[in-house]
Amino acid sequence: MVLGLRTAPNELLGRDTDLDAIGTLVSEVRLTTILGPGGLGKTRLAQEVARRATTTTPGVVVVELASVRDPDDLPLAVATALGIREAPTPRRLSEAIMAQPVELHERIIDRLSERPTLLVMDNCEHLVDAAARWIADALAWAGDLRVLATSRSPLSIAAEHVYQLDPLDAAVDGTDLEHAGPAVRLFVERARAARPGLHVPLDVAARLCARLDGLPLAIELAAARTRSMSVEEVERRLGNRFTLLTAGDRSAPERHRTLLAVIDWSWNLLGEHERVVLRRMSRFPDGFDLEAAAVLAPEVEVVEALDALVGQSLLTVQDDPATGTVRFRMLETVREFGAIKSAEAREDDLVLDRTRTWAVALAETLLPAMQGPRQVAAFARLALEQDTLVDVLRGAVADDRADVVAPVFAGLALFWTIRSAHQEVLVFGTAVLDVLRHQDPESVSTDTPAIAVAIITVTFLATDPRTSARAIGVLRRLERARTTQAPRMRAMVSLLLVAGRPERAEALLREYSRSTDPHVANLGNLMSAQAAENDGDPRAAEAAALRANDLSLTLGDVWGAAMSAHMLAQLHSQNDEPEEALVWAARAAEGLTAIGAEADLRQLEWLIAIGDIARGDHAAATTVLDRFLSDDVSFSAFAPLPERRSIGWAGLAEIARAQGDAARGAELYGKALVAFAPGESRRSPWFTLVGSAAIAAAVLDGVPDATEVQRLVRRVRTRTIALGRLLPNRFDRPVLGSTVIALGAWYVRSDDDEVRLIGAELVALASALASRQDIPSLVRTPHEAAAAACLTATERDRLAERTLSLQAHESAARAFELLGSPALAAR
Repeated sequence: MVLGLRTAPNELLGRDTDLDAIGTLVSEVRLTTILGPGGLGKTRLAQEVARRATTTTPGVVVVELASVRDPDDLPLAVATALGIREAPTPRRLSEAIMAQPVELHERIIDRLSERPTLLVMDNCEHLVDAAARWIADALAWAGDLRVLATSRSPLSIAAEHVYQLDPLDAAVDGTDLEHAGPAVRLFVERARAARPGLHVPLDVAARLCARLDGLPLAIELAAARTRSMSVEEVERRLGNRFTLLTAGDRSAPERHRTLLAVIDWSWNLLGEHERVVLRRMSRFPDGFDLEAAAVLAPEVEVVEALDALVGQSLLTVQDDPATGTVRFRMLETVREFGAIKSAEAREDDLVLDRTRTWAVALAETLLPAMQGPRQVAAFARLALEQDTLVDVLRGAVADDRADVVAPVFAGLALFWTIRSAHQEVLVFGTAVLDVLRHQDPESVSTDTPAIAVAIITVTFLATDPRTSARAIGVLRRLERARTTQAPRMRAMVSLLLVAGRPERAEALLREYSRSTDPHVANLGNLMSAQAAENDGDPRAAEAAALRANDLSLTLGDVWGAAMSAHMLAQLHSQNDEPEEALVWAARAAEGLTAIGAEADLRQLEWLIAIGDIARGDHAAATTVLDRFLSDDVSFSAFAPLPERRSIGWAGLAEIARAQGDAARGAELYGKALVAFAPGESRRSPWFTLVGSAAIAAAVLDGVPDATEVQRLVRRVRTRTIALGRLLPNRFDRPVLGSTVIALGAWYVRSDDDEVRLIGAELVALASALASRQDIPSLVRTPHEAAAAACLTATERDRLAERTLSLQAHESAARAFELLGSPALAAR
């Protein structure tokens, strides 16, 4: 597992001794802090230590904290770096009720405890207290965790070993560059990169670097000036700037004053228009585009100002292929300098107001675009601006600015939700709701408050039903004052307002599915397909999903087309139709990739792998399944680690069975079940499904260990009964069908006539429940044939008479009744 590690842009000069010393410390102690002032190269050094550690440490994770402004966001930054960006929030009501609360802290600790891990926490100084507490806690909980931190001040906790990083040596010996100190070599390399062929007197370079205290960032900024100056000129001008700075804040550390001198010198070379842009755009933590600069500095010709700032090396510029725009970024130290100058110019209030104006306008522009033909472009733009919008959102929440909170959160929340990144909604949802619930509904003039509250309602169903209920109350007040105007969102709001009244909700879905408005009809058919599949009605689900897919393609709705294709792939897979499933899966993958829905893509990978197994392409399936077992690409919203490992082992078990190695298949199914820790994770629906598949495989292949299988049968039966009592009318019927066919196939072989007949009836009920047949061992045909062979002709006739006329809900009720029978309880 290697996450967050950057590719080195060039050689790291003069740090070999530091690298060896820090590497030794990291291997011997739990927490090492690289200490030093800004601009000294702590980040680059930590990245190189991490890169070297990848050869000996199973897990290396780098967390960049420079853009994290609020201590409360530190855990989320760690979670994001670890790939824990989403909470496993279900899309269906039955799953929502069954889901267990998600604790982000526990998920982080679990991920860090999976393997010996080096965690790099970069730029802790502005969050030093929060970072110290969090790191101390993580070290206490994760025994194989080591932490490498970078900071301008020590963390001051018991486990910490500080490594004081010194400046680069600026010594020079004659005119031989090879024998010059690393500071001089760095200056010469960067200066000649800025102006090839530049003459660099080494003695002048040495003096210049010495006066810069050997700080790499200061040296690089000074070297950039050689584009238009000689080295001697740079030295002279830099000297004047230092003299000017010594009249300033004498309480600042010497090296900090030196670094500010370099930036201040560049600042003094700027015209007033460039200074205005630099001051105001320092508000943006993750870069900005020309449009944003024009909003914050409308009185300036921003194109020329930005060009000048790029020329002065105070901005970097990159093309973004996803949006076709140019992106401007500041070094973090330059951004901090700009913030200081903004405060000195007393522009903070102005900059804040204009930043919020920009954020609201952007969100309101992108919201409708995220549901139509401009969806992919809108997603790419929002992904770029996400960090800045989050920063604006947090400040607006703190200031109780509902007029800003509603549109910005609505845009972000819809973006997160469509990409299945539900954790972010959970992080902000409660605070956002507190702001919006105090807003005067009569003052609302747009749909954004309703959109924001609707998304909170749905997302919190699984983890915090009380907050979800509060959100419904706010939604009612908003709708009484002003009805949501956008037809699709109005339909969603109406559906949420009848929560708890299933008959009314079903009637609304039928109405939406037949709507003349294509957006509403698309929503209705998507949701109807999910509901029908859950209810064990695959024909109705397929019809609705096909209709949704057609509508989505007509509307240019990439997400709707992908999700309906995903549903169709799932339906065909569950009906043992792998070729059709793979066709739809390929269509779904194209759309999900375009919008960056990583969690849904990971779920689709399992479906593709199981389809490849069914059609005999074991090599392709093995490639995917091996990745499930070893790859740490983020897909925690699809499945937490135990389920992920179990999915991999179960798939490999089916490959072994298909290749005729039943014993290996049984062994791998054992690993799939052991992957679940006792307790919490075994309440997962996947545990029931993989347990059922293991039982069914044992029946088909011959039982290597009847005692172990019998123990698994009891466990699966008990868990299914417990969930049936909790959710008698909302149990996922295809999953129930898979369980009853596996248990029935086991019981039908009993010598006890009562148990044998119960087993046969369970097998017969599986078809009416549309049992899942995506796992080969759960395909109904061989189990139905085997069950029929265990019955007399009279028994078969009686069984058919009893089961053929049952509806899906009646079959589910009968299945739970049989599973709870005393005859089975005694076994």
